[in-house]
Amino acid sequence: MIQYIISLYLFASVIFLSIMFVYSFSRGISFFARAFGLLALTLDIYLLGYLLELNVATLDARLFWNQIQYFGIPFFPGFWLLVSLLYTGRFKKTQWYKISAIFVVPIITFIMRLTNELHSWFYSSIELNTLGELTFLVLGKGPWYYVQAGYSFIVLVLCTFFYYQKLVQSNEQEKKQFQLLFWASIVPYIALLLIIIDPGKLGIDYSAIVLPPCILLINYALSRYNFLELKNLARERVFEESSNGLILMDRYYVIRDFNSSSVRFLSWFNIELENESLKVLLANHQELLNSIYNRERYIQVIQDKHRKHFIAFTAEDIDQKDNLSGILLSIEDVTVREELTQRLQEMAQIDMLTGINNRRHFVDESQKAIDRAKRYNEPLSLLMIDIDYFKRINDSYGHACGDKVIQEVAQLIKSNFRSTDVIGRLGGEEFAITMLKSTKEEAFTKAEELRVKVEQMRFICSNSALNISISVGITQLQNRDLSLDDLINQADKAMYQAKEIGRNTIVINNNID
Repeated sequence: MIQYIISLYLFASVIFLSIMFVYSFSRGISFFARAFGLLALTLDIYLLGYLLELNVATLDARLFWNQIQYFGIPFFPGFWLLVSLLYTGRFKKTQWYKISAIFVVPIITFIMRLTNELHSWFYSSIELNTLGELTFLVLGKGPWYYVQAGYSFIVLVLCTFFYYQKLVQSNEQEKKQFQLLFWASIVPYIALLLIIIDPGKLGIDYSAIVLPPCILLINYALSRYNFLELKNLARERVFEESSNGLILMDRYYVIRDFNSSSVRFLSWFNIELENESLKVLLANHQELLNSIYNRERYIQVIQDKHRKHFIAFTAEDIDQKDNLSGILLSIEDVTVREELTQRLQEMAQIDMLTGINNRRHFVDESQKAIDRAKRYNEPLSLLMIDIDYFKRINDSYGHACGDKVIQEVAQLIKSNFRSTDVIGRLGGEEFAITMLKSTKEEAFTKAEELRVKVEQMRFICSNSALNISISVGITQLQNRDLSLDDLINQADKAMYQAKEIGRNTIVINNNID
C-alpha cells in the first residue's frame, strides 16, 4: 500500500512537471521562462527515474533507472539558482560566464555517476534494503557525493538569502510573493539533511518527496503575483522595440502612444508624429485616413534615392468586454514581400524564354481588349504567327539554335508592334498578337513589315548561316457575337492557309469556316 501511494504521488508529480515544462517553452519566450522550464524538466527526469527505480524488480534495472535520474539530479540545483538570480535581478542573460560557473559541479557529478563503476567516488557501495512491502536501493556515499551535496546546500543557502533580501526590501504588493518564494527555498533543507543522515539506513530519497510541492509553490508565486507585471513589462518592451511602427489611439482616434519606429516611418511622409487627432495628423492624406476608418489595409509606395519602398498600414480594433476601447495602427515595410509577390506574378504571366506574355496572360489580356472593343464599338484584329520549318531548324541545328530563333523573333515582334497591343507566345514557335483599334488592313500592314524584317534576319548556328521566315494569319472582330476562341481559330486557319500556299506569306481571314 505504501509503495502504491508513493508511486502514485511520483506519477502525478511527473505529469504535473511535464505540463509545466511544455507550458514554459510553448508560451514563454523569455529567458526566465525557459530557465524555469528547464528547472521543471530536470526535476521531471529525476522523479521519473526514481518512480521506475521503485517499481522494477532486479538490482540491475534499479541501477539503470538510478543512473537515468542523474540526467536531471545534478542540474536541478543549478537551474534553481539560475531562476533565483534571474528573478531577483542579480543576473542578465548576457552574462554567460556565470552560467558556466553554476554548472561546473553538476557536469562533473554527471560524469562521475556515469563512470562510477570505474572509481566508486560517487557511490561506494550498492545494496537493497527491505522495509515491510518496500524495497529500496541503498547506495553508500563516496567522496564526490558529498561535494554534490555541499554544492546543493550552498545553492539553497544562496537562493534563501536572495529571496529573503528581496522580501525585506519589497513593498507591500511584493511581500506575499517573496514570502512564498522564501518558504519554498526553506523546505528542501529538511530533505537534504535527511538524505545525508539517512535515519534507519532506509535509502529513501526524501528530495523526491519534498521538491514537487516546492516547485508548485514557486510556480504559484510567480504566476499569481507577478503575471500582470510581467505581461505589462513584456508588452511595453515589444511595443517600443518592434521594427514595425505602432500607434495606439483611443476610440475617438486621438493618439495616446507611439513607438520610435512609427516616427521614422511617418517622417517619410513628412508627418511629425504628436499626441493629437489622427484626422488632423493625416489631413493631407485622405485616402490613408479613409482606409484606417474602414479598417482596410493600405499600401503606399515611397521612392527614395535607391529604391521603391512599399509601406503597409493596418488598423485593428482593441476590444475590451466586447466594447471598442481603442485602435492599434501598425506600419510595416513590406518592400521585400511586395517585390517577391510582383516577381511571382511576373513568373506566372511571362514566358520565361522570350520575356513576352505566356498563353494564359495573353488570353486574359486579349479578353479584356475584346470586351472593350465590343463595349465601345472599336475595331480589333488578331494575328497568329508561326515560324516556318521550325522543326527542321531544331532537328538540323539543335534546340539551342531553335531557342535563339524564338527569342530573336519574339523581340522583333515586340519592337514592331505598339505597347498597347497584346503580344504572347502560345507555345513552341507560335505567337499571337491582339491589335486594339486596328482593322484587318492595318494589321496586314504591320504584319507585312514584320514578315520582311524576319526574312532579312540571319543566324549562325553550328557554323552555318540560317535564314528563316514566318507565316501569318489575320482576322478581325466583325461579328460582336464572336469570342476570343473564335478569333484565334479564324486566325489559325488563315495562318495554315498561308503555309499551304507556300509559307513566308500573310493571309487575311474572310470568315473561313
